[in-house]
Amino acid sequence: MNQVLELVSFKLKPNASATQFTDANKTVETWLRQQGGFVSRHLCENDNGTWHDVVIWQNGELAQAAAESFMRELCDSEFMAMIDSTDVVMTHSRVAATLRP
Repeated sequence: MNQVLELVSFKLKPNASATQFTDANKTVETWLRQQGGFVSRHLCENDNGTWHDVVIWQNGELAQAAAESFMRELCDSEFMAMIDSTDVVMTHSRVAATLRP
């Protein structure tokens, strides 16, 4: 099975700072390390304030299971409380090619 790239794009609520958000991210990092099929993650912010949470999973089934678990286990977390829930877009894509140094 192909690896799957999970891309979640969102903006923060006006009262949340990038520093507060990245500090709260530590909870998510701990949670991710415990998930079956987790390969890697990049949390990025672009110039217009949009964030991208990019996670690679071993396959689509494990990606979907983790997404469901995340909403059950971290829905009320400080990390999630800073995200503008009206602006969240989540997609899963099969990885067709990977280049590593």
